[in-house]
Amino acid sequence: MEESPLTDLEGAVLGLLWRSGPLTAYQIRTEFLHSPTSHWSGSAGAIYPLMRRLEEIGLVGSEEESTGRRPRRRYQLTAAGLAALRGWLAPPHPADAYTVLFDPLRTRILFLDALDSAAQRLFLEEAEAGLERHLQELEEIYRQIQESGDRPAVLATRAGILSTRARLQWLAELRAAVSED
Repeated sequence: MEESPLTDLEGAVLGLLWRSGPLTAYQIRTEFLHSPTSHWSGSAGAIYPLMRRLEEIGLVGSEEESTGRRPRRRYQLTAAGLAALRGWLAPPHPADAYTVLFDPLRTRILFLDALDSAAQRLFLEEAEAGLERHLQELEEIYRQIQESGDRPAVLATRAGILSTRARLQWLAELRAAVSED
């Protein structure tokens, strides 16, 4: 029976375990909750069942440790998990790895004409202000991780900065088009 490919969430969790060493499900959740992207779910309903499933199929192992009031499980990558992570990273990548990413602003823009011109301008001003705040957060994260020497994190954060700047440019073009109407 052929193994099914990892989902992006599964791959990201295995990658976190590879980079950071043994982690609890709570620590994994925290990583996702503090991520500058909204793509990853840090919900307990996503992470805890995922960790059990990854353990059941042998991609992670766990040990119970008792520190504090209740025991907790610390998960680590198994040899099979490392092989699965490397398989997920290696080409060929699925076609959806190259598609246009989900963008809630772009989805709303499709229906912008449902608003009158004043409301459209307000929408675009708020969207621009929100992206500017996000860009500042990303640039601060970028400065911090540059000092850490974590090259992959620096490169990934740089991609987020460039993407956010492109979205700001796109909004400026939309604002100009709305002003012309």
